[in-house]
Amino acid sequence: MVNAGETNRSSFCALKRDAAPAVDGVPWTEYETGLGERLKDLHSRVHRGTYRAQPSKRAYIPKADGRQRPLEIAALEDKIVQHAVMTVLNLIYEATSSVSSQLIPREEGSAFACGLTATKYPMEW
Repeated sequence: MVNAGETNRSSFCALKRDAAPAVDGVPWTEYETGLGERLKDLHSRVHRGTYRAQPSKRAYIPKADGRQRPLEIAALEDKIVQHAVMTVLNLIYEATSSVSSQLIPREEGSAFACGLTATKYPMEW
């Protein structure tokens, strides 16, 4: 079972402390003040369905060829929610994935995995 309070706290602690603030302007150290109450409020808003992600701040990073790559910087609470959702989904995926899916070497690629799956579970159309 997943403990929401611990998931939110670990999601907050997993963030980069020196990351640039987004449109909310809230740095990690400021959000840490009163963390328990802030996370309870965030959890409550998510479960009530009243939490709304804030618009991301867009920055552009120059590439070697002269073009620019867009970079979205999410608000701090958005990062916490995204990390918590990722954590829960990973737990669900790990619990439901088959053993055979974990035996495919990463370097073999998706084509190999599809071929192996088609061989093991043939379908007739």
